[in-house]
Amino acid sequence: MHRIPRRAAGCATSSTRISLALLLITQIGTAQAAANIGRRAAVLSGLTAGFPAAAATARTPLPAAPRAQVDFANFRIGSKVKELATGRTPEQRATGRVETTTAVSADVCAPLVDALQKSDSAALRALYTPGAIVCDGMRPGRPRVVRGSDALGSYLASLPALDEPKLTLLSLAAEGEWDLTPFVHAEYLCEHSGGSRRGGWLLLRTADGWRIDEDIFPLEAPKILTLMQPRRNEFGERYLEFDARDARKPPA
Repeated sequence: MHRIPRRAAGCATSSTRISLALLLITQIGTAQAAANIGRRAAVLSGLTAGFPAAAATARTPLPAAPRAQVDFANFRIGSKVKELATGRTPEQRATGRVETTTAVSADVCAPLVDALQKSDSAALRALYTPGAIVCDGMRPGRPRVVRGSDALGSYLASLPALDEPKLTLLSLAAEGEWDLTPFVHAEYLCEHSGGSRRGGWLLLRTADGWRIDEDIFPLEAPKILTLMQPRRNEFGERYLEFDARDARKPPA
């Protein structure tokens, strides 16, 4: 009878054991991955459920799409996780972006151009939130940070009228879903007969429409860019966030 050498038999046995171990690890890993994805989706759903209803005022929210069963074996991390959290589809997000852009143009851009042309300080003040911050880097030296209702009113009253102003929205990025979030980051281009500047807004959704909560300009100036932090929202869209840790402290 032909005998298999002991070493060869041992190698075959070891190979079989390794294969079984790898198969077991793969099955455990797949189950763990599915559990992790389910847990992440549950956490996101819980966060969405706790979102205050008052944050989405003045705009009609999009209807939530029905949630389908997820095949975790073919699950890809990315947009589907967010659909589990909010029920929004890419098509609904595209619609939300268009509606938000239209609303921002009507609530902020158009009245701002009119107020800048007329140097109407009252109309300008109405476009900002009560606790808004303006960071003006147009003057020599350190940027001027204006905060507080009275200081902002005085600052806006000191602005000269602009000749033939034009305002263009360069980008919008929402912190979350377009129809749910109260915050949107915007970059804009302000042009007039005397020159132009790029700026950044943090916009807040209020009962009266979108209002400016932070206004930082010009973004071309290095002294302003050092105050900005690049960020990306959960959908990969880029925006600049103003580092307001010192700016929101009361004046000494």
